[in-house]
Amino acid sequence: MRACALTAALLLACHLAPAPATAQPADALDFVPPEIPGDAETARADWREALRVSVENATSLDRYRHNLVVPVPANSPNSPDTANRTSLDVRGGWNLGREIRASVSDRLNLSFQNDADTVSSRTLRNDLREAFVTWAPTPGTYVDMGRINVRNGVAMGFNPVDFLRAHTLVDQASQDPSVLRENRLGTVMARVQWVGETGAASILLAPRLAPETPIDDQQHPAFNPEWGRTNGTTRMLLSASLNQADDLSPQVLLYHDESETRLGATLSHAVGEATVVYGEWAGGRGTNVSARARAYGARTGSLDRLGALAGLSQPDDGKSFYQDAVVGGSWTSTAKVTLNLEYIYHGAGLSRAEWHDWWKVGSLATQSLPVNELQWYDRAYAKSEQVPFTRHHAFARVAWTDAFIPRLELSAFSLVNLYDGSLMGQVSATYYWSDQWTTEILAGGTLGRDTSVYGSQSRTTNASFRLVRYF
Repeated sequence: MRACALTAALLLACHLAPAPATAQPADALDFVPPEIPGDAETARADWREALRVSVENATSLDRYRHNLVVPVPANSPNSPDTANRTSLDVRGGWNLGREIRASVSDRLNLSFQNDADTVSSRTLRNDLREAFVTWAPTPGTYVDMGRINVRNGVAMGFNPVDFLRAHTLVDQASQDPSVLRENRLGTVMARVQWVGETGAASILLAPRLAPETPIDDQQHPAFNPEWGRTNGTTRMLLSASLNQADDLSPQVLLYHDESETRLGATLSHAVGEATVVYGEWAGGRGTNVSARARAYGARTGSLDRLGALAGLSQPDDGKSFYQDAVVGGSWTSTAKVTLNLEYIYHGAGLSRAEWHDWWKVGSLATQSLPVNELQWYDRAYAKSEQVPFTRHHAFARVAWTDAFIPRLELSAFSLVNLYDGSLMGQVSATYYWSDQWTTEILAGGTLGRDTSVYGSQSRTTNASFRLVRYF
């Protein structure tokens, strides 16, 4: 009742508050380095026009499977779970002078759910997504300092070259990968970019600012910037891209952190006016997803409590060469329907035999044994890293703008595991009532037999309703 009352009062206040006629959805604000106005006084006077503020309320219902082949740990949810999140979202960018621009992206969340205290670190949380300054010393040269969400890649279902995505997720109503990568925590870095007519190049350095954060850590101050999630290790990324006259757009990237070095490449090509084909690849020496999970859990202390399984939490340090690849394309019709199809290969994911061993070992344990925690920790780690848990997948997404009526957008996606045909999917309907109001209904879930990759997950269905007011 308290959640409903608070939500009603907040939305009523939003409805009564005036909004500028030029207001646009917050997602429309692009922080690509802008052209600097002619004089500093005009720039300072215009800063409010670049500010985008919105209030969002999202109510969700999740349902879970019972009698799983691999039982979830005792503290995991297994009954209907309802939650309500009200968020104040602020995004802005304004010029501080002829050559300097500041940008910020922040969201304050107040959440209520049936398995959490009314007031706790789980109910009040601030997500500082971006806060950085851009200096343009010469035309085409940009120097950025601060927290920045760097997104690399041309695919939609999975991006092998999106090297800075790990542990950046924030609460979202949608599970669409293309939505998740746009709204996440940025990384603190220093970056230099060169942009020209024929291409671009950049170099960035992201220093270690804090110890790595356990992926299951829910107890921290509401306004913690969570440097350990985004800057728990020192990283460097070099990239260069070309813009070819024949619509061929290649990019190469070199990534390095304290444990691995990876080389990546992307390529996209327009075929006619309606079709684009693309591909991504990344490769380097490392360990598979399960070994990475155990090593991360050991470093952050998450696996200390497992006691008897301490030996299993210290994986072999031997490394192998692993590759990630995505091949796909998109097609857009004259009726504003866009279809994306992709094949996804994640070499560090579990092979078919390793996946069979995963559920077979887990099925021999009982819910009281810590082996289940270890098994499910592997999957939680893969989700936090935003990588597939197994190797072979297919991805499909369709979006229809102005579907049936103007301002209505319909979309759906499905991620299919090619070992067993199980899938995770979501459908959504979004209606833009005006420049100030948007509503969205989402429904999703997982399908497959109880020993399949997605059929063995604990959550079976989820539904959400979003109401957004822009200012």
